[in-house]
Amino acid sequence: MTADLNFQSTNVFFRQLRNIIFDTTDIRGNATALHWPSSQATSIQNCVFRLSSREGDIHTGIFMEEGSGGLVTDLVFIGGKYGARFGNQQYTMRNLSFYGCGTAIQQIWNWGWTYKSLKIVDCDVGIDMSSWDVGSVILLDSKFVNVKTAMITSRNPGNATGLGSLVIQNVVYQNVPVVLANPQGQPYLLGEANGAVADNGYARASLIPHKVKYFR
Repeated sequence: MTADLNFQSTNVFFRQLRNIIFDTTDIRGNATALHWPSSQATSIQNCVFRLSSREGDIHTGIFMEEGSGGLVTDLVFIGGKYGARFGNQQYTMRNLSFYGCGTAIQQIWNWGWTYKSLKIVDCDVGIDMSSWDVGSVILLDSKFVNVKTAMITSRNPGNATGLGSLVIQNVVYQNVPVVLANPQGQPYLLGEANGAVADNGYARASLIPHKVKYFR
């Protein structure tokens, strides 16, 4: 959250962006292609984010630090330190592709979030949900390829609340050494460094303190 907004993000409705290419590759240093704190009836669709990965540059495709939900779909992120940094009450996001990002998605905070049909390729980290302000993430029908660590979570078997809950269904990991790790890099779930692993089901929640895998 930030106190710097000069408007109330939860009152920002009916805002749409479509069919735009954002290119920050010529900008040195820090750059954010799109700042998007907004709420219901908002959407971003069919956009491309081209970001610098030069040493010393800190580029982000989308930065969203507050708001109350909407739709994001059919986006492509190329390069950058962060493909996207998301913080909002709840959101539905589908068909997002990330190529060569340091971290594809940094989940800053949420109440509940649904990702469907993500494709994350050649990134160091897929989804970083290590913030203690993350409520829950649902990940469906997605694929990680050549990713060092697919997901990072702060949740551990000692959690007594639902914070940091993670549910996965129908996700493929190809050449992903670590599927799920804690912020210190300790793995909870290992992948195959030189192969593919398909998980039909996985959950880590307040009533499921240990990893549960179905139909592996």
